[in-house]
Amino acid sequence: MTKTLGLAFALVAFWSGGLVLTAQETADAAEKPAAKTSANDEAVVKAAEERARVTDGELNRKMKEYMAAEREKSRAEAEKAKAEGRNVLPAMRMAPPAEYWAGDLAVWEKALAGETGAARIPYLFRVALIASRAEMPERAESAATELVEKHLDSASLGDYVGAIAYGVKDPKRAELLGTLEAKSPHGDVRAQSIVSRVGGALKQAPLDSTAYAAARASAVKAIALATSPTLKAEIQSMIDGREKFAEGVIAPDISGVDLDGVSFKLSDYKGKIILLDFWGDW
Repeated sequence: MTKTLGLAFALVAFWSGGLVLTAQETADAAEKPAAKTSANDEAVVKAAEERARVTDGELNRKMKEYMAAEREKSRAEAEKAKAEGRNVLPAMRMAPPAEYWAGDLAVWEKALAGETGAARIPYLFRVALIASRAEMPERAESAATELVEKHLDSASLGDYVGAIAYGVKDPKRAELLGTLEAKSPHGDVRAQSIVSRVGGALKQAPLDSTAYAAARASAVKAIALATSPTLKAEIQSMIDGREKFAEGVIAPDISGVDLDGVSFKLSDYKGKIILLDFWGDW
């Protein structure tokens, strides 16, 4: 299972022309608590994560087998309908149902029971996410709450913010993210909490809306708080992705070579109607 911010930013370099922080934004960032020596040993979390990934692999193989069986079942039903002269295309599941995830949750709960201290962090993350898929919101909320309340000082917690962002619903989601943003002693954890809180508006709100303006301001604050260059770049790319590629913005001057080996660029066709066909196969 890949750890997410909300998910799952691509690792990218800064775009040129990055944001310039105002004096107030820089002052806001300076207000963050000084990082304390974490009571939760990062080495312990790393070792626990490695153990958890072994279980991830086993459960992923089981899920692939389940989905393959579902596809075969759907194929057999389609063949039967065809033989009977019925023009029916049976529905096929795109993901396992809640009762399937309940089985996985039982596996993670058993594993969690065998861990103590900081080693619980990777397991609480998975319990929260899987409980939400199993349609057990109370358990997802309690696991995420333990992550925040018992491991607030952990520098590793930023890697597991996705348990809150995707496993818990508001208002508890907003409460937990707000606690991390306000009280974590680690800038990266605070920054990831901010992005998890405003990521939806940053990606989807109209650029001229107050919702986007507020989300953008929070993202700028997150850039100032973050200490990781990679995280700074991820947040910057979210802003640039909206503002540099929005509807009505001049497109980048794409260049390439046509089927005859002739080089060309998009600006060669300025003033003409262009159809760009981006495609791939897998």
